[in-house]
Amino acid sequence: MNEIEGEGVYLWNDDKKYVGQWKQNKMHGNGHLTYPDGKQYIGDFREDKRNGHGKFIWVDGREYDGEWENGKQNGEGYYTTRTGNRKKGIWQQGQRLKWLE
Repeated sequence: MNEIEGEGVYLWNDDKKYVGQWKQNKMHGNGHLTYPDGKQYIGDFREDKRNGHGKFIWVDGREYDGEWENGKQNGEGYYTTRTGNRKKGIWQQGQRLKWLE
């Protein structure tokens, strides 16, 4: 079998790039995913999806640093605006439920 396991780098045809841990051909463990438009995710993956703790950075400077489940923000996290304002909130399946501060 030709399975990707352990540490490695993968570059897709569209210039998406992943550097990190692999398990059975899937992003699994800690890694850094860079999208062709410059967005980035740095954190935990499970079976090709953002799961656990991680930071998503948009090209315009916004950031979400917090918990993820099945590829979406889920749980507590910090959102930073383009101007640097940082707020703590609760997310569920990618939707912000409320601010905590």
